[in-house]
Amino acid sequence: MSDNRYTPRDIVGQRFCIPLYQRLFAWTPKEVRKLLADLKEHFDSERFQKEHNAYYLGMLTAIVREGGDIDLIDGQQRFTVMILMAIAFKHLSEWELFLNAGKRLKLVARSEDENYLRILANDDNLYNHLNKGNSCYSYENLYMKNALLCIKDYVEETFGDDDNARDSYALNIYNHLTFFISELPPHYLKEATSLNKYFEVLNSTGRGLEQHEILKVKLIRNHQNSDKLVRIWNTVSQMELPIIRRNEDINNHQYADLYRNAIRECRQGNFDNALSYIKESNNDDQENTNTIDVIPVKKKEKITGFHAIEKQDSIMSFPEFLLLSLDLTFNLNGKDSFYQKDKLIERFEKQSITDIEGFYNNLLFYRLLLDYYVVRRDISNGQSRFTIIFRDNDRESRECLRQYLSMLTVSTEFYTWLIPYMKQLLLLPNDWQEASVILRKLKEEDNGRRCKDGYPQKLRTEKYPNIDRYWFWRLDYYLWEKRAELFDADDKRIVEEYVFRTNRSIEHLHPQDESYNETWDSEITNGFGNLAMISQSFNSLQSNDNIRVKFARIQEQLDNKSLQSLKMFVMFRSANEDHSKWSEQLALYNLEQMCDLLEQTVSDIKIISSENISNEE
Repeated sequence: MSDNRYTPRDIVGQRFCIPLYQRLFAWTPKEVRKLLADLKEHFDSERFQKEHNAYYLGMLTAIVREGGDIDLIDGQQRFTVMILMAIAFKHLSEWELFLNAGKRLKLVARSEDENYLRILANDDNLYNHLNKGNSCYSYENLYMKNALLCIKDYVEETFGDDDNARDSYALNIYNHLTFFISELPPHYLKEATSLNKYFEVLNSTGRGLEQHEILKVKLIRNHQNSDKLVRIWNTVSQMELPIIRRNEDINNHQYADLYRNAIRECRQGNFDNALSYIKESNNDDQENTNTIDVIPVKKKEKITGFHAIEKQDSIMSFPEFLLLSLDLTFNLNGKDSFYQKDKLIERFEKQSITDIEGFYNNLLFYRLLLDYYVVRRDISNGQSRFTIIFRDNDRESRECLRQYLSMLTVSTEFYTWLIPYMKQLLLLPNDWQEASVILRKLKEEDNGRRCKDGYPQKLRTEKYPNIDRYWFWRLDYYLWEKRAELFDADDKRIVEEYVFRTNRSIEHLHPQDESYNETWDSEITNGFGNLAMISQSFNSLQSNDNIRVKFARIQEQLDNKSLQSLKMFVMFRSANEDHSKWSEQLALYNLEQMCDLLEQTVSDIKIISSENISNEE
């Protein structure tokens, strides 16, 4: 090969490899659709009709190995999309030849993904199977699946039943989708410094590897059991979904049993058995993974969001999970600065990991615990809710645990509460524990951390803007928890659906701007009894609105089942839904009632320090 222009037609017969250190495929349907639309616009242009000019996909960087296989150093995302196009258009002999039954692309140390592409390439009933979900394939790569379905949908929407137009489009891609291949010298594979310099250039232009991708290779370099370690890493790195995938034919308790079994195996030191609950790996031969040395990183890491896939997301990114695992493994008690994602490699370099396989086993164990005992964001129908896999026979306690974890997630930096929580989970005698017990421990630790400096009693005299926002979230939780005793049947059903959300700001029910309202004592206006937490966007909308307008918007929230604040709801109901009845006296009454409730929540749960939690019982 030499530096030159290539099309899919030109590389038939060549096999490309994606090395271990490359990031997983991560194109979203939005990115795929844009490429497809750009291609169509190009092929429809007058210039293409006259000249058949190329559509340039950009530069691919490669190293040719002995034997002819080509390592893709840069450009694997675009190349994978090309493979998915070939699968979508495999009814054409040209694309079928290019595809080579799915053998055109090798994914080093990612046998499940490679085998998945081969299955797709050879499935004659492809789209029916994809639409049926996990029951049809033992393993699915959701990014690849969604990208392929996106290609199908785009073609159907664009060309309908016009097979000739569709095939002409597909053949134009085959013959005119053009990319350059820049070939690096073969010695780059053996000389780390040369490859380092190349990646330095990539990093300086904003296209370099992310820190966790570099760390992936750095940790397992020359390890005798690298195949297993790669599998664990690739498994736990996919934060967008629980690592044990759920089949449609099992219920919630059966699904929870899978997690409990896997966690039990980890507690007993049987990590291979635990891994089998996630998915048996294919036994394809793996290539040498020791292809790069330590790669300097100059670019601040950018974390890609995952919530677009299957509408789920973890409460943390993968780099944050790695830092959490390092913290737990060595009991570092890391603070704010420890969890800087752009310091990931630096943190690991400072901590000597002598037992690499032991650390990877911890990654697996911690991730199982995180999936099972901690909430995840589930986004569907435009609504964001928190869900939890954990199950026991006490539904109410389980729901309380889910809501308390949700409250902590939106109100408190994750490492502040998650580290002591995980430490407690690690000490459980087995994988089964009552939700009520876990919840009590969680509340005890939270009280030990939060009930200082005079709080919550301080809320009786504290004034806006000095009030800690945490107490609004906490109050909303306990209004939710005690809904049966605090609300009538109709309101209880409304409160029951309350969802904790981020991006909250403090709202004055009686506005600070009193141009269109009666004048209040500023102490009462800025006191806890007149305040609630709502979304920043909603607060900006109504910050200085007439109180009549604010009451109307609260009613609108009730009608739409989208309450912004349970405290605000209590204030609304206490005024009998009449804005004219919200008075200084009622605000003071609300202050006393809410503070009494918060103080009771502290006395109900014994305050102990996080250090003592693990020693109790």
